[in-house]
Amino acid sequence: MEKSLDAILLQAVQYVKGLTPREHHQLYKLFRLANEIPRIAKNYFSNPVNHADINARLDRLLAKTTDTDERASLAGGNMYASISYYLHKGDVHRFASAIRSLEQDESSPYRVLAKGLTLLGTSLLEMCVDHQQLLTPDQLDYVLFQRFAPASLASSAEYREKPVLVVVTPLPLDRYRAAFFFSSASLDEQDARKRLQVNFLMKCGYFTGSRDRVARKILGSTQEQSIREYGIVEVMTHQFEGYLFLRWTIEQAGRLAEQYKIPAPIGFKTVSLPGVEAGILN
Repeated sequence: MEKSLDAILLQAVQYVKGLTPREHHQLYKLFRLANEIPRIAKNYFSNPVNHADINARLDRLLAKTTDTDERASLAGGNMYASISYYLHKGDVHRFASAIRSLEQDESSPYRVLAKGLTLLGTSLLEMCVDHQQLLTPDQLDYVLFQRFAPASLASSAEYREKPVLVVVTPLPLDRYRAAFFFSSASLDEQDARKRLQVNFLMKCGYFTGSRDRVARKILGSTQEQSIREYGIVEVMTHQFEGYLFLRWTIEQAGRLAEQYKIPAPIGFKTVSLPGVEAGILN
């Protein structure tokens, strides 16, 4: 890879390598929950008398269940309702404070999104202020695709589902870089705990010519490697590669964990996300 492109993507690589399969699975479930919190907020916390009313409703709901996933869902809806309430009342300070708290909370999926956004030179707070709401992960993807990958906007809702993702970045002199992201899993069936090991591999290739010619070369390359299903995202800037890698890896690890029936309740204390320098993907 070109040195000028290494740093951004490898920052995301190192970030992902610090997560265990269980943490990936938990984050995967939390991302799905985060996409549901507007609906949960509408169902349980709409038309509050004041902010105290929002919290009082949460207390009553939590008293009725001990299920960790359900309690986490209710807490997420409460958070979304609170942030919407601050915005509706024009309380800019509390709105910003709540978003910053999500950016720093290691048990929140927004912590991972915030990391990805720093690779793009922006922040969760900036994005939410621009759109006057707490963006769900899927909403954020759509907005970012509009800005950084408009040619692939239709793929914004499905790129994470593909077992192989190809991110194509235009380079000077009619050249393109194609970063291939692969995932694989292994499970020790003899281990009663069913420990899952998820591995990610990245390969890069460089192509010249028109977009159609590059697409044909990528197709030929996937056929040579017996890859039957893959997705392509064409980005306008290499900074977007790191964000896509973060989102894709968590989705892939979570899907593999569900496939192998690895338990991972949403309710947990902390996900350790190490702040270390980028390394090489093994």
